[in-house]
Amino acid sequence: MTSLIGASVARSDGESKVRGEAVYGVDYGSLGMLHAKLLRSPIPAGWTRKLDVSAGRGLPGARAVVTRSDAPVARGGAVVRDQPLFAGSVVRYEGEPIAGVIAETEQIAKQALAAIVLEIDPLPPVGDVEAALAPGARLVHPDWMEYECALEYPRAGNIACEVTSDTDLQALERIVAQADLVVESEYRAQRQYQAYIEPKSAVASWEDGRYVIHTASQFPFNVRDQVAQFLGVRVSDVRVIGHHIGGGFGAKLDASLETYAALFARQVGRPVKLVNERSEDLLTCGCRENAIVRLRTSLTSDGRILAREADVLMDNGAYCGEVPLMASLPMHVFGQVYRSGLARVNCRLMYTNTAPTGAFRGVSGTYLYFALERHMDECALRLGLDRRAFRLQNLLQDGDSTLVGQTLDDAGVLAEAFDRVEEIAPWSELTRRPSKPGKRHGVGIAAATWLTNPGPGTVTLKLNEDGTLGFVSGATDNGSGAVTMGVTQIAADEFGLRPEDVVIQMPDTDASGYDAGSQGSRTTHIVGRATRTAAAEVREKIFAVASRLLEVDQADLNIADGAVHVKGAPTRSVSLAKVAIAAMSTSGPIVGTGSYATPLPSYNPTCANGL
Repeated sequence: MTSLIGASVARSDGESKVRGEAVYGVDYGSLGMLHAKLLRSPIPAGWTRKLDVSAGRGLPGARAVVTRSDAPVARGGAVVRDQPLFAGSVVRYEGEPIAGVIAETEQIAKQALAAIVLEIDPLPPVGDVEAALAPGARLVHPDWMEYECALEYPRAGNIACEVTSDTDLQALERIVAQADLVVESEYRAQRQYQAYIEPKSAVASWEDGRYVIHTASQFPFNVRDQVAQFLGVRVSDVRVIGHHIGGGFGAKLDASLETYAALFARQVGRPVKLVNERSEDLLTCGCRENAIVRLRTSLTSDGRILAREADVLMDNGAYCGEVPLMASLPMHVFGQVYRSGLARVNCRLMYTNTAPTGAFRGVSGTYLYFALERHMDECALRLGLDRRAFRLQNLLQDGDSTLVGQTLDDAGVLAEAFDRVEEIAPWSELTRRPSKPGKRHGVGIAAATWLTNPGPGTVTLKLNEDGTLGFVSGATDNGSGAVTMGVTQIAADEFGLRPEDVVIQMPDTDASGYDAGSQGSRTTHIVGRATRTAAAEVREKIFAVASRLLEVDQADLNIADGAVHVKGAPTRSVSLAKVAIAAMSTSGPIVGTGSYATPLPSYNPTCANGL
């Protein structure tokens, strides 16, 4: 049988999605389900002077109103426990939840929400990173020192996290003073909304002392862990069941409405559904952070980079989430493509009175690489050098080290990529092309590398009694086809099956081993490897049963076209279905499990403070 790897095959979920039959998270409903809405702050900063929920609670059809006093945990957070489930006396961003209403219908929930009396005395908002850093700026979190922090790194006042490279500053200033040219640039990037089609939603129930949550999440195990933290229970007390995802792009990696739906379900003893309206989603989604990037590069007259300084201000929003982990990314970007000479990198993540920021594809990398590459253009322009030649002159080479101390044995692939682009689109031809009247002709060139998320993955494969293959994993398909096409091909290829003979189960944190979610280009790489490990175990068990049925040594068997064959004797074979059935009365059901995590490369942990 010809290998399926690299072949064009249909996605296993393609037809159901095209026909409108696929059940997305927002489509899911449960018998006896109630509906909830969140009361959100109408202003970005203030003191709550009055919150009277009695009218909303007394509305016919309203089942409950939940406030901060009902939250089992004061604060939670992935890195810093700085975020309450509901705002109490202090409001820190527009859209921050203050209360929740549960009712028989969504319309009644909205009416009850409107009946709540909320009065907030406004405070001057800390609106952006520069305001947060200004002398005498009001602290978004005056009690920041009291927060529990999972990692140790520099932070103070409105600086939620700071990462600074270990650099000899006196040596740096000497280089700057002696350089033939010093180029300084500043670049600003605004927030970016992920703009997924399906709004965030969740349906939760309280069953036998456990929370059961249905949601469209890129990372069900992360949702499980965050819900457990905010509700003060064990992770095993939370079950998350995944559904088709109508787009996520990083915004559906973290828990959002799931925690509220779970808390509400326990309060009322019935399933509860909570769905964001688009206006709520736009207001509160963890967008890519806005940032200011300042670069200063010292150069020789012939284009050699002697030193580079980078100062980055990133907007954390009102609460941290996972964004402190992104403050290290400038150390990656500014030393991963070009030699930078003596480098100094400083990144400060700032608290502001805005919605918390979060992941968006290529977290933080888009604006960091934009700044770096435009700065390279400016350096070349100031030196009077060709932009492509200037880049090639300063490219990393095999054996060079990055700013974090990782030695790159294959950095030469960068030059190979430039050469390949040159074959396809010759630079000299493109840059000589004249502009037409009324139109300008521009040509850009840039280079980038990016990291793959190393988080672990687990796959269980089971040979079904009809000869098909069951695929059980916490891995999610975020629309890319990584699971429904890519990993499916890998599994089918191992057993000579058609892709449609691989039956994929939706993610379920109770049924599958841990998986680090659909993020960072990890699924095919990691889940694919776990699939092959699981397949090896299943194949071994298949051969053990088939060797008895065919009365030959296991070494004389192979698998193709849904059957086990005797090598050199094509007429002697037994179907996988018969093997699965025979195993029931001998060794038991045929199941295999595999796991994989990318080994971390060696690096210098002392290269920066706060890394």
